[in-house]
Amino acid sequence: MEKILALRSRKVLPIFENTHHTHNISAVLRTMDAMGFQDLVQLYSDPAMKFRPKDTVERGSSHWLSPRRGQSLLQCVELLKKSNYALGLVSLPTFFKTSSEYSTALPSFSSHEFCEPSFLTMVGERPVALVFGNEAGGIEAEWKEHADFYVHVDMFGFVESLNMSVCAGILLSSIRKALESNSQFYMPKWEQTLLLDHWLAKDTQNAVQYVEKQRPDLWCYFDFVKRGLFFDPFENLMDRAHNNRL
Repeated sequence: MEKILALRSRKVLPIFENTHHTHNISAVLRTMDAMGFQDLVQLYSDPAMKFRPKDTVERGSSHWLSPRRGQSLLQCVELLKKSNYALGLVSLPTFFKTSSEYSTALPSFSSHEFCEPSFLTMVGERPVALVFGNEAGGIEAEWKEHADFYVHVDMFGFVESLNMSVCAGILLSSIRKALESNSQFYMPKWEQTLLLDHWLAKDTQNAVQYVEKQRPDLWCYFDFVKRGLFFDPFENLMDRAHNNRL
């Protein structure tokens, strides 16, 4: 666990919009864990849609991740802006099919351009959020009013789209390679300690008693005990601890 934690990052936040296919969701979770990113957001326009991973596909990956369900597109945008995320939209390499839904004013970067100075300068020290849609409908057009850039995977064959989990794997692998030299890419030691205790507590039958008796200093962080939550990608946990002490 400690070896994995040393390589874990919260620098990139994938947001998956209206992706409800069980195999796709499960493959995405497995990809997220493999790429070493901790947080993800599932956003649905239909409240009835469910987040249902399949064990035989995700192979237990969800146990180690911190997924969130977003309430709405605008609420998600508000939290992203408040937390100073650079917001990127995942698109096709060309916009000929849905040109009316895209903004020509936004720059577009291929996955192989993430290491270029133009992309790194634009992102700077900010965390990055990438919005993925499903293959059929893409993402909601309203995102373009709030985004900073587009990203895509170059394709050279007859197909016009990639499976979402494949696309996510390519983009997340590429952006990790581009950003991991940043001093703030990896989780700080205090977050690693919290997450380690979280993982250990999840593996015990009496997590509430474990945290309350064995690690009372961490109680204010363990929302998952009460509400099924832990890390919030939009929240500064140090601020929360300070407020709770007050």
